[in-house]
Amino acid sequence: MTPAATEIFRRSLGESRITTAVIRERTRRPLESGFEVLAEVLVSHGREGRVATWVITAQPRSAGGDRYEIVDLIEPAAIDGLLRLTLDTSKQYTVRNLTLQAPDLVGLHVLGLALVPLACLQFALLLALEFPDAAGDRAVGKRTCVVRLGLERATRLYVGTVAAAYVSLPALVAAGLPHEIALAAAGPAPVALWRLTRTYAGDCQRPERWESLTFWAVMLLAGTAVMIGSHSSSPDCTQEISKTGWNFPRSTR
Repeated sequence: MTPAATEIFRRSLGESRITTAVIRERTRRPLESGFEVLAEVLVSHGREGRVATWVITAQPRSAGGDRYEIVDLIEPAAIDGLLRLTLDTSKQYTVRNLTLQAPDLVGLHVLGLALVPLACLQFALLLALEFPDAAGDRAVGKRTCVVRLGLERATRLYVGTVAAAYVSLPALVAAGLPHEIALAAAGPAPVALWRLTRTYAGDCQRPERWESLTFWAVMLLAGTAVMIGSHSSSPDCTQEISKTGWNFPRSTR
């Protein structure tokens, strides 16, 4: 190496023993013979440290060899005098007005559970909207779910999706959904049961009943969403959430 490159090495090593030395490559540019590497270097001597940027020129030791040696070194920038902070455990301090902030995980957890029946009803609504257009979609080659499955299988899928919205409520309660929200979501279940019996009676396959099919699909989704939303922020529901052990305040002073 050149004398200047040797001086850079000597200055980085310092007079005291090195505790840690880390080199991280950032970019590499091929040269006619070898590489030019841009790297970041951290050298620590106990509690003191030094950070530098190096431009390293490396060439193979022999023709066709896979071992390289540094032939030049440039240091465009460096920061000296860094200190590693340590915690003094021999003293105690009184902390006042300390605020800890964290995301409301319980809110996200309950929200995700409450969205399961709504997601089922949303999918059922989209499916119901496809029944009136099935013949036209098939004629123009539009591959909707109803066209792909056919009226009979699409009807079974619609019934299963609506049923899943309400049958899944006990499992959601076991997973952490508050009882009050589950009971509110189950409010439109009698209407859903009536609509499922009408669906089995052939509403999905009778054009004169398609308007009623889509209307009640919208009403089930809207009614269930309103029931869940109106009960999710009630004081009793908030108290029930706190009993699960998930709840913690947004800030603690």
